[in-house]
Amino acid sequence: MVSYRTIILDCGAGSTALGIFSRAGEQLCLHRTAVEVFPVGANRAEQWLANTCAAIQALGARVKLSDPVCLVLPAQHALIKFIDLPPVGPAQRAQILEFAAEQNIPYALAEVAWASVVLDQSKGQGAALLAAAKLQLLDPLCAAAESVGWEVSAILPAPLATLAAFRRAQPSQSESALVLHLGADGTTLLLVEPSRFTLRRLALGDGEIAESLEGAALAAGLIDYVHKLGPEITRSLLHFQRQNNSAKPARVYLTGPGAARAELVAALAAELPQPVERLTELGVVKLAADCDSAALASSARWLTDLVGAAAAQLFLGHPTINLLPPRWGQLARRRRRQPWLLAAAVLMVAAPVAPIWHASSLLNEAQRKIAAMERENKPLRNRQAQQKIALSRLAESQRQLEQLQVLSAQRAGWLNFLAELEGHFVRLEDVWLEKMQLLPSDGPEPLKIIIAGRLLDQAHPLATVSVGAMDRVQRLLQSIDRSPYVRLAVDGQHFDYRQPGVLKFDCVLILRSTHPL
Repeated sequence: MVSYRTIILDCGAGSTALGIFSRAGEQLCLHRTAVEVFPVGANRAEQWLANTCAAIQALGARVKLSDPVCLVLPAQHALIKFIDLPPVGPAQRAQILEFAAEQNIPYALAEVAWASVVLDQSKGQGAALLAAAKLQLLDPLCAAAESVGWEVSAILPAPLATLAAFRRAQPSQSESALVLHLGADGTTLLLVEPSRFTLRRLALGDGEIAESLEGAALAAGLIDYVHKLGPEITRSLLHFQRQNNSAKPARVYLTGPGAARAELVAALAAELPQPVERLTELGVVKLAADCDSAALASSARWLTDLVGAAAAQLFLGHPTINLLPPRWGQLARRRRRQPWLLAAAVLMVAAPVAPIWHASSLLNEAQRKIAAMERENKPLRNRQAQQKIALSRLAESQRQLEQLQVLSAQRAGWLNFLAELEGHFVRLEDVWLEKMQLLPSDGPEPLKIIIAGRLLDQAHPLATVSVGAMDRVQRLLQSIDRSPYVRLAVDGQHFDYRQPGVLKFDCVLILRSTHPL
């Protein structure tokens, strides 16, 4: 059975966790976990980017793999908005989403990476989720991953990872549920219904409760935190009911690093009217044979978003948004395209080898026959009849030799012409030859050749080819017209702009009489 593997990096507020997952059929397998906890300090929020980049590099030094990497971006660094969609077609919907991005993102679109996903589009109307993050955060994270040999293929907002983990753990959910992701710097509320969800982030994190507290001090800290969080949860649920007509949750699930505190779970269960329980992710994950149980135990509190991001990457059906900056996506595509370009270049260079080898074989065979005939003629020179036969054979051999010499001269001309044509294509770059065809000539008219090719417009891969691409093709045709072997026909040039990012062209070449082929 085919397996797919991915590396998940959960860039949390106070740590960076790593998980290596694979898919085998419908099972999600966990192979390895690791975590880098940030130094405890007053400026941890201000130093988050530097700490996260250092943690990624430290994890990369421990894990030497080349699988695609998905970064999970914490909720405080990702802007998430729900957008209502009117009943319009796909083209108008894209324009609406772009307009909504300009209106809802408080930065210039050139300074952020943004994306959207349609959540419900039944009968042409529904809602979409819009997310954005600043490039000044995303670029250093991608650069840190690249510095250790990792290629980032996706950047997923943490709330969507939490949602995927919940739906993976509760696949048969039939009632409304509230999922609380308790983080160090904030709490994410996910109200999940069978066919939709909504979310909100609260700037109340369990990081306010120091790890060093014990006894009465810990109890007082928990009570203070829960008394702040409980009313905020109630107000958020009322907001969801007024805005979206959402149903009241029947159960509350706790997840995230804060859910590892048994005292905090008990305090929230006493504060909230609904039943409260921890979300168990390991029940839907198969532990691989190479999974270290000790490392898994130390990383258990960060497992929710790791499992959710892996499920979103390896399985269909989960709403996902990729905030990978376009520059890094283009770099990844260029790297994957390099082997194909190299193969095309090798094929172009090797294409003339077969005709050359065939002509060389014919020449060698002819030379062998000539030598054999010369040896046969020597003993026959003294006899008149045999001399006539020998002379006749010699004349025939000379005629064949002249034909082969003409073929050899023509072969050299074709080789020089093909080498010159190859040089023009190589110097221009991103252009290849698709067809070369000889046209039969009538009477004394010179021989004509049709060539066709394509030029890849890398600057505009999804749009109609630019004027610069057309100028490049014109320069190519002008350089071919200066060849001593051929010239361009005046009315034999055609161009096709219909395929986005690719300019097709063909032209007719007329052989020059000064250098016949």
